[in-house]
Amino acid sequence: MRWLRHGNNTLLGYAKASVDYGKNNHPSLLLFRQLRKINLDCVFNGEISKDFEGSQRPLIPIIFCHGLSSNRTCHSGSCRDLASHGYIVFAMDSCDGSSSYVDTEDGVGKFYDNSRQAQDMEFRHEQIKIRESETIDLIDELY
Repeated sequence: MRWLRHGNNTLLGYAKASVDYGKNNHPSLLLFRQLRKINLDCVFNGEISKDFEGSQRPLIPIIFCHGLSSNRTCHSGSCRDLASHGYIVFAMDSCDGSSSYVDTEDGVGKFYDNSRQAQDMEFRHEQIKIRESETIDLIDELY
């Protein structure tokens, strides 16, 4: 699976994140289109390896959260490395405004929110609350 699974929307999210906070004068997508040439070995809804069948080893879950203006597939290498050590890794695109682009349930999509300063702690606390809620929802779904 290609890591830019949302194509130009992911690239536009990176472009929006590359300018001064609160401004929309981002560089042309032409500058970011070179990222399309990067191939990462991404797995979406991967199956549990047959090596674990009958194994006494526990499946230890890790929930991986991306950083500002990133997304889950951008970190596929790190997630794959964790999985190679026997962890089962769950990575999600957060809907807290920190993902370069994420599909939303209403189908509109959401880009990285570049409107607030990085040190705006009230805004960051709001984002942390959203991530906490998303993580709890994922844990509930896993149970």
